[in-house]
Amino acid sequence: MIGKTVGHYRITAKLGAGGMGEVFLAEDTRLERKAAIKFLPAEMAADPERRQRFLKEARAASALNHPHVCVVYDVGESADGLPFIAMEFVEGQSLDTVVKQGPLEISKIVEIAVQVADALDAAHASRIVHRDIKPANISLNERGQVKVLDFGLAKRMPQGADSVGVTQDVQQTQHGQVLGTPSFMSPEQALGKDLDHRTDIFSMGVVLYELTTGQLPFTGANFAEIVNKIVHAQPPAIARLNYDVPPELERITLKCLQKSPDRRYQSARELMVDLKNLRRQLDADKDQGHASDVSGQSGDQWDRRYSKTASYDAHTSVAAAVDPQDLARSDVLITYANLDDQPLMSGRQGWISQLHQNLQVRVAQLSGKQVAVVKKSDNPASAEIEAEVLKQVPHAKTVVSVLSPPFVQSNGANGS
Repeated sequence: MIGKTVGHYRITAKLGAGGMGEVFLAEDTRLERKAAIKFLPAEMAADPERRQRFLKEARAASALNHPHVCVVYDVGESADGLPFIAMEFVEGQSLDTVVKQGPLEISKIVEIAVQVADALDAAHASRIVHRDIKPANISLNERGQVKVLDFGLAKRMPQGADSVGVTQDVQQTQHGQVLGTPSFMSPEQALGKDLDHRTDIFSMGVVLYELTTGQLPFTGANFAEIVNKIVHAQPPAIARLNYDVPPELERITLKCLQKSPDRRYQSARELMVDLKNLRRQLDADKDQGHASDVSGQSGDQWDRRYSKTASYDAHTSVAAAVDPQDLARSDVLITYANLDDQPLMSGRQGWISQLHQNLQVRVAQLSGKQVAVVKKSDNPASAEIEAEVLKQVPHAKTVVSVLSPPFVQSNGANGS
């Protein structure tokens, strides 16, 4: 294929290949610009009905004009009858490549999601359903600008459709195989049922989940196992996998991942509004210098601002003594064994110290006022102070005990 000319596009290199065809870099000989050319697989092109549908839907997608949508330049057929789509060549890396390089900051994840939701809003307004939203189809350049790719393989809903489903045969090949990437499919798409624009909302939730946790919400050894989990299982709690994720971002993600389309965001615009509100809050917290679960501050920085009682040294893993009077005035008391708060890596906090940090910030955000959260380990400074501390435990408004063999066997637990 390299070196051949298709229409007014001269193929210069191969960019990649997937289940939906091969993609080549080409030079537009008329306008002297780069383009990406995607060819429909030969086995699919052999079906006249599917070939015509492909070209019709690609032409519909070419009407999209949005800064975060990869522009479709042209559609046609090669000399040997293979349908192709000529698209904007997007500089940058696919999001799945970016993620493999390391975790992204929460603020960057939110910014990416805002841009993708904006692109989906424009597409859905034109009755275009993408059907394959995933990190590999999202490009990110050095300036942080997002481009959603492969709209040329999307489906256009009927004129006047709102939540009108797309017929089942559009979702399947002639062999009954569901189109799309299994782990990113909505339940209705995985089952080959009628679907609408809300399938893209679900897929966006999968993308958010992967960006925040580093893993997919639904996995399995084979297609059937993945589909079963998508349809029936709930994903592991995001907070268990990444405690730095703000509760609001977790709520947004889980709303996207609702099994029933009626319980998800009903439009990409609704999703975008919540994401923009979260972005605004993150920016405000950063500008005001507030420590939060997304501020990127270290445990020591957080303790200096918020904690008037227990402190934590991430390098030595030693819990400081608790002031009995501060404990008596506490709103929440966390009791635990010091062994349970050992950091997994040098220079990092233990998970109980993370709980302490995030719980105080989150409760304060919800209540609108400062909340005293104290953590007490089984490592007292002295027997006298420990005895005085234990006297004040009943005065705590709320007690959270981290139960584990070391905690149950500790003197503090037995003494209280």
